[in-house]
Amino acid sequence: MGLKIGYYFNFQGNRKELLDRVQSLREQFRDMPVKRVMDIQDVKGATFERGKDHWEYMLAFMMLLNHFPRTVPEKKQIEMLDEIGGMNRLKDMPVRVRNRYARLKAQADDIWERRQKRIAKSGNGLYFNVDVGEGCEYFTVLFARLGTGKIWRGMGCTKTQYAEHFAQAHLTVIRMLDLCKEAGILERVEDQGEYWETRDLKVLARNINASTEFMKIASKALQQIGGKKLLMVHNAVDKCANYMQVNGEK
Repeated sequence: MGLKIGYYFNFQGNRKELLDRVQSLREQFRDMPVKRVMDIQDVKGATFERGKDHWEYMLAFMMLLNHFPRTVPEKKQIEMLDEIGGMNRLKDMPVRVRNRYARLKAQADDIWERRQKRIAKSGNGLYFNVDVGEGCEYFTVLFARLGTGKIWRGMGCTKTQYAEHFAQAHLTVIRMLDLCKEAGILERVEDQGEYWETRDLKVLARNINASTEFMKIASKALQQIGGKKLLMVHNAVDKCANYMQVNGEK
């Protein structure tokens, strides 16, 4: 839990073309106020088996979520759940409705199984991490493709909520995403701080302050529950409760 920035990458071209852009970005990131920029790494394969190579697992999971457009059975399954009010309402539906959903689910499950096999057989990619600073999650540039294809996609998420220097960390991640956009590899950004869209520090301050207050309330509730059960509950917000002030306003 906590305020974060999600981002999605997209590029069409051969490996050398992508690598040239990623290498250029890496050099630009090294001039920014970050702790460390790691080397670019190849991911030779993909796997859905936990306990195997971490990045092969991450690449496979990311590809399953992000690499394929939704098919008709998947769309209809989602639409049907929306119509009936969610999975928990399915048991109250007529038999014919439950049977229709079961058929759609079987088709969708078969599609996912075939996707997993394709990914495990030929998924590969490259990535590098940026250590933005103490308390901030890494910023990750990750791309994957099938075989020797020219369609590369990737996604990542950086939680800035508990950064030791929140404003600097959040704005640094945004600046890196600006550079990714300029390089033609960025598809979209989902910034819970809303700074990406607004470029307004007051909006960012409002969102981090609200998020911190919520996390403190949640932490206190968990501590009270844990205390009754003689359990120690620790939350990152207890060590790093970030607030922003803009023009003297909190």
